[in-house]
Amino acid sequence: MPVRQIAEAADAGKLVLSGKPLAFTRSEAGASLASRQAAKVRVRSGHECRVEPATAETRSLVSTGALGTIMHSDANFRHDKLVGVPAINWRSSPNEVLAAGMFAMGVYLTDAFIDRLGPFDEVFASVTSRATFPDNGDVDSAHLRFGSDPPRKRM
Repeated sequence: MPVRQIAEAADAGKLVLSGKPLAFTRSEAGASLASRQAAKVRVRSGHECRVEPATAETRSLVSTGALGTIMHSDANFRHDKLVGVPAINWRSSPNEVLAAGMFAMGVYLTDAFIDRLGPFDEVFASVTSRATFPDNGDVDSAHLRFGSDPPRKRM
């Protein structure tokens, strides 16, 4: 959602629900959040996975310590959902979005890890193409190193 639209909604006193991403640059995100703070309204990004029952259960298991010390966590999406997307689609354009697979699906997994384990300190990522998006990647991999003491309360 463009910065201008967020500012206009905030100025009108409206709750803002943005698709992902909230912005394409850190400065745009900062400007969007500043406009909502000035107007004292909420801005949320649409991560519907956060409200699914399985998410609530795993969040509870981690936050209560029921699983002990989390040593490793792994998740993946394996599907052909994006096969056949036309070359003119924004997902296939590196000018519109980098790392199409991460943007389309991987962002939900990354968000789930941050939700349960807190912010990460370090990241290593790679992107390649195997079946679709020759200029933009359809196989994304990310290794996130989280802090040594995961939060015990939901952030």
